Amino acid sequence: MRATWNLPDQTTLLASGRTMTQVLVEYDGPQIAIFSDSSGEFLGLVADQDDRAQRWLQARLSSTEKQALLLGAETLYRALMKDELWVVDIDLVNGGECAWVVNSESLDEQNLPRPKALLPRLVREHFCGEESLASPELKLDGAGVVVLRYNG
Repeated sequence: MRATWNLPDQTTLLASGRTMTQVLVEYDGPQIAIFSDSSGEFLGLVADQDDRAQRWLQARLSSTEKQALLLGAETLYRALMKDELWVVDIDLVNGGECAWVVNSESLDEQNLPRPKALLPRLVREHFCGEESLASPELKLDGAGVVVLRYNG
């Protein structure tokens, strides 16, 4: 891994057991995705990788949070800042997985997305079309009234 990680020692290796169900951003492989297991959905973000492994941050994602994220009303940072954040290493060579459960506040800022980072505009438009809230636009309507509208 490229970054320095301050992860707790653990005596038992955990596995998330989650399946990637939706890729939101792909660049040389999935970078931001939705994972699911029997308990619900999780937002996943690749936070570090090298030739042998990818390190994903995964946080539980409610349907309301997912919709807000896709609309641009929620940042990636806020969606991941949870008391229970999974740090999941996926072995790209052998296919194994191990995980740590941490409080998101225990991670260095270099390992988290920037606080104001939204999903890319094209991703929001793909999933939500004109409903994206990411960029406000002021317009005058026909009667000369200022209208605030949000565009993707």
